[in-house]
Amino acid sequence: SERLAVSVRIITIPTPEGSENQIFCEGATVSEIQVTGNELIWYRNLTGNEQVPEDELIQDGVYYVSQRIEFCESARKEIRTSIYPVATASVDSEQVFCESTGAKVKDLFAVGDELRWYRSPFGGQALDENENLINGETLFVANVSAINGCESLVRSEVSVIIQSCNLEIYNMVTRDGNSKNEYFRIKNIEFYPDNRLEIYNRNGVLVWAANGYGTDGRFFYGESNQPNVPQPELGLPTGNYLYRLI
Repeated sequence: SERLAVSVRIITIPTPEGSENQIFCEGATVSEIQVTGNELIWYRNLTGNEQVPEDELIQDGVYYVSQRIEFCESARKEIRTSIYPVATASVDSEQVFCESTGAKVKDLFAVGDELRWYRSPFGGQALDENENLINGETLFVANVSAINGCESLVRSEVSVIIQSCNLEIYNMVTRDGNSKNEYFRIKNIEFYPDNRLEIYNRNGVLVWAANGYGTDGRFFYGESNQPNVPQPELGLPTGNYLYRLI
């Protein structure tokens, strides 16, 4: 029979274009790898058929990508990915505020580079720092890298407690060893650490004084701490005393 001439055209599909080494924040997905091409297909290996879903979280490692044009698929391009880790913000899990202060988001305490506060552990919109805190609410804080703006994958949880901080003074001190009224108690004084307490006898003589009463063990136990009072370890005589809280 006669021979039939056939024209054959080989189409070479170029590999997708993109940097071979890319760095990402924690939580980035395969779809965020910067590659240009048509109908991209992601693979775990240079050969084989195992594909990688585009919504899979990127890991430190190597990915391979090809592109498809019509019915033809290109060779696979190797992309090396690195994850930039960001440490979780360090917080106190419960934070207490006085209702009289009108506490706001910016008053919350956390340790990190830069901080973003949220109402949910994942997703959502960052809160304005001037937003008022609500008693009983739970907030979440992410640490944000000052170097590249990457946000920590895990958000730290904080419970907000807002309470009355009015001072309540218990004006009795006894030294009888029964563990009752053993020091001059001022309820909620810890919310006002920049204070000064002075105690005078009925003659107006200063017998005890301290800055920051109620902090670092500064309490009045009925003993003088003034140099003009002899034998302070014996305690002050029974009687009425005046105090001045600044």
